[in-house]
Amino acid sequence: MKDKSFTNEEGKYTKIGTIVGIVALIITVWQIWPTSKPNLDGEWKLTTEVTQSNYSAYIGKKIEWKMFISENQNIIKGTAEKIKINGKELESKNKTCLQLEGSLKGENIVLSISENGKLRTTTGIIQAKIVSDIIEGTFSQTAANSMGKVLAERID
Repeated sequence: MKDKSFTNEEGKYTKIGTIVGIVALIITVWQIWPTSKPNLDGEWKLTTEVTQSNYSAYIGKKIEWKMFISENQNIIKGTAEKIKINGKELESKNKTCLQLEGSLKGENIVLSISENGKLRTTTGIIQAKIVSDIIEGTFSQTAANSMGKVLAERID
């Protein structure tokens, strides 16, 4: 004669195993499910604010750039033109260009930057996060070892 308590125990463990397996599958799918990617393509107003620099005259300056970026398979490329310093429009002869290249990983953006200044080319990095149509983070640059805050807002 077959012991029914053993069969019930075996069925109980099978049910528990099935439930644990389903929960594990749900957690795994949730963790690897692709989230909607931000669309970075387009025109942005980029503002940098210098908070630290070896050249004290740079500290506190807010520089506004007109930036155009595109993103393809998490690779970001773009250009920007310096258009204002501390809210004052720059004359054409005083505008400089910025080249940007980097990557997007989730909501994190890392960009190498190169500015073609009047006297020399300076380089640096922007590290930021994108939330909706706002990019916010920090920058550091070789021009007088300057560092500060970055804020970009979509224009189009």
